[in-house]
Amino acid sequence: MSNKRTNSDDGNLDSDSVTRNQVVTEELNSVCDLLASPRRRYLMYFLLSLDDTVAEFEAAVNAVRTYEAAGIGTDNPPPRENVKIDLHHNHIPQLAETRNCEYDRRQGTIRFSLSPALEELVEHARQKELD
Repeated sequence: MSNKRTNSDDGNLDSDSVTRNQVVTEELNSVCDLLASPRRRYLMYFLLSLDDTVAEFEAAVNAVRTYEAAGIGTDNPPPRENVKIDLHHNHIPQLAETRNCEYDRRQGTIRFSLSPALEELVEHARQKELD
């Protein structure tokens, strides 16, 4: 990949001086979409904090509620049922769709293996947002 700069003030680049890897572009788009939702970020923060690659769904709900209540000046986390429904129907399926987790509804478990690019950016986001 070339990082050549143009001397032109109008921003026009010589097409030979710019290359782009479409696979990387698509992965970055996916990662940014996954990081865009605070609730999904908090879910990923929780998953990455575990020593194991399998998490209990109820533990994920508890963790997300704790993250959401942190820093807003109240001890009242969002309603448990709201978080539970949102994770179950929206956020976990979106992670599963991108092959970053498998959700076993009957067992109540989330098996995760975040892509290296996603894991790196989630860790960076966590450090910026929580530390």
